[in-house]
Amino acid sequence: MSKLAIIAELQAKPESFEPFRAAMLRHAAIYLKQDQGCRQFEVVVPQDAANTLMLYEVYDDEASFASHAKSKHMADHSAATKDMVASRRLVKAQVISG
Repeated sequence: MSKLAIIAELQAKPESFEPFRAAMLRHAAIYLKQDQGCRQFEVVVPQDAANTLMLYEVYDDEASFASHAKSKHMADHSAATKDMVASRRLVKAQVISG
């Protein structure tokens, strides 16, 4: 079975970028420690997109990502950051290398 990559582009409201960035870094660190199905969770800042974060996450499979999406930690994180986000875009992709 192939690993699943999630690539998300999240644009924060300008006044919320720094607290949103900090929240995303905490979220990534928690998931890498707690979730056995999460193999990689990177938070990156594009050089040419103001107030934007991109996430690159790798899961063992679709079920591992579904578990992440339904977790209490994800619900808490989403509730805490919902007013900070201006837009979001998510792409699911099959990992074919590594």
